[in-house]
Order: sequence, then structure tokens, then C-alpha cells
Amino acid sequence: YPHGLGSRYHYGGAFQLGTYYIVNDCWRVGASIKSPTWFEDFRFHTEDENGSPRLEKLDVDLPMVVSLGFSYTPNDRWLWAVDGRYFDYKNTNGFGSAGFNQWGAGTGLGWDSIFSISTGLQYQASNRLVLRMGYTYQENPIPDANAFYNVASPLIIGHIGSVGASWYWRPNVMFNVAYLRGFEGEVSGPIILPNVGPVPGSNVTSNVSADALGAGVSAVLADQHAE
Repeated sequence: YPHGLGSRYHYGGAFQLGTYYIVNDCWRVGASIKSPTWFEDFRFHTEDENGSPRLEKLDVDLPMVVSLGFSYTPNDRWLWAVDGRYFDYKNTNGFGSAGFNQWGAGTGLGWDSIFSISTGLQYQASNRLVLRMGYTYQENPIPDANAFYNVASPLIIGHIGSVGASWYWRPNVMFNVAYLRGFEGEVSGPIILPNVGPVPGSNVTSNVSADALGAGVSAVLADQHAE
């Protein structure tokens, strides 16, 4: 495949609506819908098999996301939250359909729409120390039959665990640390060739796991005036 060069910034647009409701001193509920993010066709300067210039276009958007969540705070020390989301990959340009065009280039990733659910727990251990832990489960958007199209984009981590903490060095200065573990996911399917289809007896397997460690400090700077 020839290189795609000379691209530029491309514009897009979306809208988002949301609501947040305080049920009582303990319960909070929120919901939102984020429309697909529609982009103009991405354009790349490339060349054909004879070296002649050609302008290629790529039609890719971002999916609609629907979210619903709630939190529960029984007292000043504990906070529990749950968030559920739906990602509409299947009906999004660039994600939903998979195949090849007449030049043998891939036309999409072939993802399914998925649900995910996340939950987190926070505990105020002292006036200075806050402890957190969380867990996320999401469905695998990549069917085994489309594993070949996703060797460079295997979003197949279904289980993610995390822990973290914040420590107040001063009332307005806070140190934060967090660790995340994405447990191994796997997808496997046949090699697919343009104008041929699946190759009998072939196999492509992707295994993905992830670890992330983050740390930072935040400070609130404000002038205080006494009268």
C-alpha cells in the first residue's frame, strides 16, 4: 500500500445532552446522550501503482454514547458509584462494516455495538488520605470473524481493575496516584484476502493486556481576604 501524505486538520461536530438529579442527601442520578461525532472525509495525497498522484478519502466518525449512572453516599466517609454505557459502533462509519474496496484497501473494522458497566468505591480514611478502587467490564466489540481487520486495533480488554489514593499535604495541595490493570483479552479468526475471502486453515490471534500507573499533584491557588 502507498503512503498517505499531505493531510490536514479536518472538522467535525456533535452534540450532547445530559441531566443530573439529586434524589436526597444520599442518592444522585445522572444520564446523558452523546450524538455521533460526524467528520468530513479525511483526505490523503497518495499515488497509484504507476506512481501517478491520487487523492484518497477515509470516512470515519465516532459513535453515539448513551450513559446512565448513580452514586450513593451513606455518610461523609463512603462514596459508591455505578455507571453504564452503550457504544453504538455498529452503526458508525468506519467501525460498523468490514471488507475491502476495489483496490484491496480495508473499508472498516466490523465492530459490534457494546455495553459497559463501571463501579467505583471511595473511602475517606482520614482528613488527609482518600482511598479508591474501581472495576469496569465491557463487551468485546470485535467478532472472531473480523479479527483479521483489527490486528492494529484490538480493543478486546473486557475486565479492568484499578486502585488509587489521594493525600492532602496541605489543605490546598493534593498528591494523587493510581494504578490500572487491563486483564488479557483475546480474539481469533481467519486471514481474509480481497476478492478471495477467508483462507481455509489460516488463523490470526490477538492477545492484549495493559498496565498503567499515574501520579500527579494538584493545587488550588486563591487569594483570601478577611474583613
